[in-house]
Amino acid sequence: MQKLAGVLQNFFNQAHAKGRLRRECFGNLIYYRLIDDSQPFRRGTVIFEEGTLIPGYPQIGRMIRLDKGLKEQFTKPFWAEEKVDGYNVRIFLLGERLLGVTRGGFLCPFTVDRLPDLIDERIFSDHPDFILCGEIAGPENPYLIGSPPFIKEDIQLFIFDCQRKGEFDYLSQAEKHQLMEHYSLPSVRNFGLFKAEDILAIKQLMMTLDTEGCEGLVFKEDVPRGKRSKYVTSDASLSDIQAMARYLPDFPPEYFIGRILRSVIFLDEEGISSTHELKAQLGSAFIDGLLKAIKQCQREHRVYHRFRCRLHDRANARQLLAHLARGDGHIQIVKHRLVREGEFYIFEFDKVFQRTTGLLGELLSGEMVYD
Repeated sequence: MQKLAGVLQNFFNQAHAKGRLRRECFGNLIYYRLIDDSQPFRRGTVIFEEGTLIPGYPQIGRMIRLDKGLKEQFTKPFWAEEKVDGYNVRIFLLGERLLGVTRGGFLCPFTVDRLPDLIDERIFSDHPDFILCGEIAGPENPYLIGSPPFIKEDIQLFIFDCQRKGEFDYLSQAEKHQLMEHYSLPSVRNFGLFKAEDILAIKQLMMTLDTEGCEGLVFKEDVPRGKRSKYVTSDASLSDIQAMARYLPDFPPEYFIGRILRSVIFLDEEGISSTHELKAQLGSAFIDGLLKAIKQCQREHRVYHRFRCRLHDRANARQLLAHLARGDGHIQIVKHRLVREGEFYIFEFDKVFQRTTGLLGELLSGEMVYD
């Protein structure tokens, strides 16, 4: 970190001493990631030994009630962009290497392997100091269960912000749109500029997204470091519950309570009656999920989800497996298969949910339970 300016050097020395800065390796590349917010730097900030700084991407506050929230949060016009259900990445050039780092500040073997398929690298030849912020989504990602309904296979990239290395501010919407068009970059949908008073138009847009099975919107003021907020549809909350109820004991109650509240408040605000169909969907999400878990536990003595990814380099599959194994100690990562199919290696692995497996194993074997 010899090339860091004095103030920055002192900050990272202090953060490292307090255990907030972790040393990481990606092959022969050494870097440091910030594991907690520490002003002015955010969690997930990454710094490389030669001095390159990649700022952490900020958490965006969630709006639960749209009509009240827009007036409360925004005094200036704001842009409405689609919120895509994927995992957050920051893409940049380091020397000659195109890299991708996750929200937590990890260089991701899967992302790095697939970036040439997802983006035109010419932008970094012309602008080597740029960082592209986006979401990678699709059914063949290694992190999330579930996928946007409009992606039927593999993965896609959706860019929503651009900034320069070592800077906190993002490019304006006009600059970003120009880049997207010039380099044919994949982008989230932008629905235009709104004011808080445009509540009816925004609600109509949300209803359309809900019908399409999309996740929701992100609202952004177009000023330096402008205010941001996100809002999700009822369908998105229900989809999360449907995907994760199968592994209910492995998630905190707040995960499901929050999504139930969001869904019901969305229905109330939009004046949608709580129909028998909606009630049945919510009930079946829990019941069907748990029944699937029970059947899987009885059949295979474990409860798991099988992930499938495509990679170009076999070694990246091994790196990905090691990376995933560092996660939640209650989730076990087990390799299933790695085979060559055409231009890709198909890598399949299981995430075994050990709390769910243990609880159901005890209950199904006749163990005594005390309430």
